Amino acid sequence: MKSRILAILLIISLALSLLLIGCSSSKTKENNVDASIDKKKKEELDQAAFFAAKCGFCHDLDRIEKSGHRGDEWENVLKKMYQYDNGANLTEEDYPLLLDYLKKTYK
Repeated sequence: MKSRILAILLIISLALSLLLIGCSSSKTKENNVDASIDKKKKEELDQAAFFAAKCGFCHDLDRIEKSGHRGDEWENVLKKMYQYDNGANLTEEDYPLLLDYLKKTYK
């Protein structure tokens, strides 16, 4: 079930990313603003897909939202996940990306 949800999230984020890329244009100032908004949304979708790929096999979004962790609390949570031998497939490069995503998403 979790792998099916993960696959659906990844497919949706990929489709939305492609849609956002196809809609962006930078010919006028208005289009530049639209492009920067599209870029931000794409980055957010990419971060959500990255989170789902790294953490979604054990933690669905409902569990994360109900955890009650906010802001700087995520640093300790990720440290615990990072320290598990086989509990999390996190690399040193993953850590700051996931922390940034969690802090921005769950303030």
